[in-house]
Amino acid sequence: MSTEKGIDTPSDATSKPPEKERAKANAVKKLYLVAYNSALVICWCLVLLKAAVHISEKKSFIGLYPEVEYWLKVSQTLAICEIFHAMFGLVRSSVFTNILQIASRLAVLWGYYDMIAKTSDASKDTVGFPMLLFAWTITEIIRYTFYAHSLLDIVSGSLVWCRYTFFIVLYPLGVAGELIVILASLPIIKESQLFSYPLANPANISFNFEYVTYFCMLMYIPGFGFLYTYMFGQRRKVLGKKEKSS
Repeated sequence: MSTEKGIDTPSDATSKPPEKERAKANAVKKLYLVAYNSALVICWCLVLLKAAVHISEKKSFIGLYPEVEYWLKVSQTLAICEIFHAMFGLVRSSVFTNILQIASRLAVLWGYYDMIAKTSDASKDTVGFPMLLFAWTITEIIRYTFYAHSLLDIVSGSLVWCRYTFFIVLYPLGVAGELIVILASLPIIKESQLFSYPLANPANISFNFEYVTYFCMLMYIPGFGFLYTYMFGQRRKVLGKKEKSS
């Protein structure tokens, strides 16, 4: 059945959201993402500031974790939001890549270091912690600043270069630090049989957290390769495009 010109049918009116509503939704999404990224820049800057103050005063990395613990946990745990950002289409990024990187960091921070390594005098001041701390902190300050600038359409060639270049050193440094922290926790896991469920038991099953830890360490090899090559691909795409345009 035909309708008069200029009069929408009910299906036409509901199938396409009005342009104003779409613009409003985009504005709200943009405002939220700018606020989120800006908040994470501040959080990671606080981590860096507290670490720098401690090292300048003590001239040592010993006792660093208590100084940065609160803001480090807040900063890294808030990254869980990024999995949902990718999942619900707020940003164009891989859900799998986000899960892989965020889950490994949270496991190292909350599990292997906070719950295990820091409980022993022999492992609480492992060199792995300052390694991962500065790798994570510098990486994230650059990354979240880059995202906030992009959302606000602020162009900074030096920031783009930092975003796609610093990872070449910082990512291996962070991974090495994470592995050292896990290695430092292994003697405690082995001695105390932490989180393990040996035979014999009513369920007639066993679980050995030490073996799980070895497996997780092995998974760093393909995980590191995947994420590192992915970032190099992004670097070629972004910086290569800039070189061609210039």
